[in-house]
Amino acid sequence: MDVRLVWKSYYGNEPLTLQLPDEWDAQVSGMPPRQPLSDAAIADRIAQAPVRSGRLRDLARGKRRVVIAVDDLTRPTEAHRLAPPVLSELAAAGVEARHIVFLVAMGTHRPYTLPDLRKKLGEEIVQTYAVSNHSCYQHHRLIGRTCRGTPVQINQTYLDADLKIGIGTVMPHPIAGFSGGGKLVTIGLGGIDTVEGLHRPALTSLQGTIGRVEGNPVREEIEEGLRLAGLDFLVNTVQTSTGATAEVFAGEPAAAYADAVRAAQQAYACDVRYQNDVGIFNTFPRDTWMLMSFTSLNVWSTRSPEKAVVRPGGSIVIVNAASEGVGEHGLMTKGMRQYRLRDQHGTFKDMLRDRELVFLSPNITRAMIRDYYQCEVQLVRDGDALVRSLRRRHPGRARVSVFPHGPLQMDGSCLTPAPAVSSVARG
Repeated sequence: MDVRLVWKSYYGNEPLTLQLPDEWDAQVSGMPPRQPLSDAAIADRIAQAPVRSGRLRDLARGKRRVVIAVDDLTRPTEAHRLAPPVLSELAAAGVEARHIVFLVAMGTHRPYTLPDLRKKLGEEIVQTYAVSNHSCYQHHRLIGRTCRGTPVQINQTYLDADLKIGIGTVMPHPIAGFSGGGKLVTIGLGGIDTVEGLHRPALTSLQGTIGRVEGNPVREEIEEGLRLAGLDFLVNTVQTSTGATAEVFAGEPAAAYADAVRAAQQAYACDVRYQNDVGIFNTFPRDTWMLMSFTSLNVWSTRSPEKAVVRPGGSIVIVNAASEGVGEHGLMTKGMRQYRLRDQHGTFKDMLRDRELVFLSPNITRAMIRDYYQCEVQLVRDGDALVRSLRRRHPGRARVSVFPHGPLQMDGSCLTPAPAVSSVARG
């Protein structure tokens, strides 16, 4: 059985074929097929059909300083396609290009170079507009505290703007339920103390649930921070299985985010078979860093033993090109404030217990693995080596499930109701 995957997000989006033995009981659990939106359709949703908001050009009239926050290369957001219609609306309002700043909301991730910015925003935007990297370590201001005492420190350039716009993607997230919404600002543009406070519950598994926004304490704090910082217009997208833009929701931040979450629950749901001997989880479209590997396990949406995707004694295979190596995270990288061995992290340790962990990667090294894993980890470089290793551990008719787009996928049987607009904090 040939299983066709895609990997190397932002570094080629290349095909990868795994040849699984015919005697295996193999099943591919994919997302519902979706066609990407055309540029014209994207522009129409941003300019002509804002959600519970006036047109962006009307919001922008008379504004002098405009900030457009965009997420980084660890997300597949097609900012190079989403930003041009936003800029067209600003131009229609009379905002000059020299008064517009793109701010990369990378949270505690590494700063971006010129080639990175070209990948994210496109050559024309990089040549025409000011683009700045957020730093979680300086140039931010404390604007308050959440009800749980987390300090809210937000980028000073963002706070000084007369008009604040956000562009990001809604994806499953094990702490915040979904990415997107206020996370782009409160964490993406947050100071290190803010980001640390919002991540701390994950170390002990006291956190939200994948796909749950309602009643999620971490999400509530994130949106509380957004209320303090403000956001005038949000563009959130839902992706196809290859990371292209399938849906766009733009307008009033709370309403646009709520609509995007509802669409994401449908777009990312898949059927999951439990108690497999082997689960193969592809990290595309978030396979730039080794540190992003466990986003491929988002489809393992519950920790209920009866719904374990891989049985105890089975093998968890993570496919990750890791094009940039380990990656750089101001909390999780070795030596940083919340560094933990990944198999001892509160979010993942129960999932990994009594199971073999295997990486298929051209760029991960054994030295990287030693820095981040206490358990024994298998490392293979190609599909043939992977099959040989798995056959030794699981002879005969192995029960195998493959998840081609792990970071985007969700177990359809574990979905919780989407949020009402009134329950999501307004920016």
